[in-house]
Amino acid sequence: MHKLPIIPGDPTIIQSVHSVSVIKECSFSSVLNTVLHQGEAVVVSIPEMFHTKVLDLITLAHRKASLPAQKNWDSEPAYSRVLVFDKKTDSWTFWGTKQFAAVPFGDKLAEYREEDNPEVEALHDWPYYSGKLLPQAICIINSGKGVGATSVIHSLDMDFFPEDTTPKQTLIFSPGTAFADLKHKSREQFGGGISFKGQYPHAVLLNSSEKPSFLLSEKGDNYYVKDKSLHIVVHHEYTFSRVEVAVGDTKDTGIFNKDGHFGTLGSAKLKIDLLSRNHVQNLAQNLNIPPQGVLKASANKKLSVSPGDEFIISAKIDPAYVMGVRIQ
Repeated sequence: MHKLPIIPGDPTIIQSVHSVSVIKECSFSSVLNTVLHQGEAVVVSIPEMFHTKVLDLITLAHRKASLPAQKNWDSEPAYSRVLVFDKKTDSWTFWGTKQFAAVPFGDKLAEYREEDNPEVEALHDWPYYSGKLLPQAICIINSGKGVGATSVIHSLDMDFFPEDTTPKQTLIFSPGTAFADLKHKSREQFGGGISFKGQYPHAVLLNSSEKPSFLLSEKGDNYYVKDKSLHIVVHHEYTFSRVEVAVGDTKDTGIFNKDGHFGTLGSAKLKIDLLSRNHVQNLAQNLNIPPQGVLKASANKKLSVSPGDEFIISAKIDPAYVMGVRIQ
């Protein structure tokens, strides 16, 4: 990779990362645990195998390192600004270039959290919000205000569209749910969650037997629920690169929560397994489930499935609601 141009804002780069922790077919993860003071940055080089793939999602785990001086007001807030170096334009691009002109550089507030409970931010739908990018590097800047605006960047995950974006199986449970379309640069849509006051009409319930106030989906031609988990049955042979799950975990209590939405926020974690030829292969586990979002799991390499194989989607800690699943 050639020398990168100057990063907007000219931050002080305190760390350059050239190796990552986990590489899969359509994603990679990097554990950083980097402390950033205001104006400092960490730059992560993206593995060469992803340089020709279009960026889909960046998941950032971060937190502010210290409690605010005042209980209800933080005069020195810490923010994380995520910039991606795009191969096509030879320039740095931030999340929201095309859609969020009123939000400065797509900055994400880093709340104070305990060390074992960082805040997880999903910067999703990059083709819709910032265009089709072929990233070679990513920069995370602490764009906070004041000497007390120190943050900790725990980890970084990046997901890319597979080379073949043709859906192999798509199941929509909550009407109105849709997955991102790379060709048309359309974003994800949800048939439950925030706009539905914490309800998920016709979703599949995970990790609970207690019926909510809305209707659920429990069995169909190519899926069923067993042991509080969703089983998706394969009916024809195909090769896939990743699984996407539209899911949320808000409890339908009618309570106004701290995020300004209705419903009690959950703490559910998602797990995705593939049962093939009596062998279980884990594709993802301990994924943080938001009030609404699309969680993605890539195989280590493209995998073939046969009739009778099953994808098993489960949750723990709290109940969760699956609004749709797409396998690419």
